[in-house]
Amino acid sequence: MYKYIILLLLGAFVSSCDNFLTKETISDLPADGFPSNEKDAEGLVAGMYDAIQTTLETNYFYWGDYRSDAVERNRNNGDLNLFYNTLSPTHATSNWNNIYKVILSANISIKYLPTLNSGDAASKSYMLAEALTVRAWMYFYAVRVWGRVPLITEPYENKEGQQLYYPRADLDLIYTQIEKDLKQAISLFGVTAPSSCYRVSRGLASAILTDFYMWRKDYPNAISASDYFVNPATNTYAYADSKTWKQIFISPETSKENIFVLYWDYASDGEQDIVKQLGGGKQSNAQVKISRAVWNKFVNRKNWDVRFALSLDTLHLYNGVGTLEESSYDIINEEMGVADDYCTKWLELDPLTGEYSKIIASDANYQIPLYRYSGVMLLRAEAFARRNEGNDLSEAVSIVNQIRQRFSTEHNLTGGETQEELIDIIDEERLLELWCEGTRWFDLARRGDLKEVMDQVFINERGIPEGFGDEQYILWPIHQSAFSANPELLVIRTQVMLKVKI
Repeated sequence: MYKYIILLLLGAFVSSCDNFLTKETISDLPADGFPSNEKDAEGLVAGMYDAIQTTLETNYFYWGDYRSDAVERNRNNGDLNLFYNTLSPTHATSNWNNIYKVILSANISIKYLPTLNSGDAASKSYMLAEALTVRAWMYFYAVRVWGRVPLITEPYENKEGQQLYYPRADLDLIYTQIEKDLKQAISLFGVTAPSSCYRVSRGLASAILTDFYMWRKDYPNAISASDYFVNPATNTYAYADSKTWKQIFISPETSKENIFVLYWDYASDGEQDIVKQLGGGKQSNAQVKISRAVWNKFVNRKNWDVRFALSLDTLHLYNGVGTLEESSYDIINEEMGVADDYCTKWLELDPLTGEYSKIIASDANYQIPLYRYSGVMLLRAEAFARRNEGNDLSEAVSIVNQIRQRFSTEHNLTGGETQEELIDIIDEERLLELWCEGTRWFDLARRGDLKEVMDQVFINERGIPEGFGDEQYILWPIHQSAFSANPELLVIRTQVMLKVKI
């Protein structure tokens, strides 16, 4: 019964697709489709995590990095529609279907967990907090990708007269819901320490809330939300230093940097397309490589910033060009037989062979941090810099220096930087720290720098004289299948084909 309810719902407001309830625990739900005990609830939450994995395993990169200045096409590979920003309502990544699957699962938990009379109260409260966090997170992704989207906060229960079709909601209503959900989740989590970086926690809720306030340009509240991470009574996270930075990616559960990590195992989950996009090892046919802009920033720091060597296959690069300079970017891409300048963050180097142990897709169990401590602290630094009251600039400088001191104690900021200089420095630190972790496009969008930055990329790297262009999409167009599935969207179809300002 439950599976049929899900399919009916998806047919109402998203495009048709395979049922996401594939976990064995989910199939054990009662006939009416809703949890009646803690075991049912645990099964529903497990299914929610499965849906998150499916939703974000490649989309985090498509939405957050692929179109940005962080990467370039690797030879003749890569998605031209994304690189040239000629987005189409038929592109698979423009489909919000999977996001609403997650929201649906969260909605069921949010409504019915408080009604359960059996089970441990603390466990039920934690699961409710998880569901609230996840719903807010999915809507936060949705508004950044598509802008106005349908706001659905009730599960479909196959009741007579229940609403089937939803129009796109005003952004303010969606923002209000996101904030409300995250605040409630944080309250329910309390001070409980996260049990695993693979599980939603108060840390994740606080990180998303910080990110949300930065998107809204509400810098005082962004600082308040990030207070969690500087309060010894609540914070369990810490910076990884130069010796442990790689552990963030190859052994996430051992790193205190990680707030939430998306795990993908080839044996149990199948082939992950992100391997094809970012590269699976030496002589990879990766779709993308590092962009010239990021390459130059890394090269300028190569003598002290180990993130360069840890993010790229620099051993092979040195063998190919001798000395890594800004000009070597052209040598690598025009003269070498294979491009090696793809992302190797998630690959473990064998010190005996000098090769990566995960070379092909079937060997690659990518574990991708979607939020981590350094990234949130840099958001906090930016919030201080932008608010610029009292000692705010000093607070921002202190955070940047903490980030840099993991790699060198000789490259601290002086404290004499202007507000504008400091904001740009923080932007560069986030670019290098979080390269290929799904943040760059959103950073440019919220900063209002998309056109300025991407104009230069289009002109200098992609050979488009007119640049990014005023008529190109900033937000993704809504997938065409959504219009046939949801008549309420048809009234605004003509609007989504135009440039949307953020």
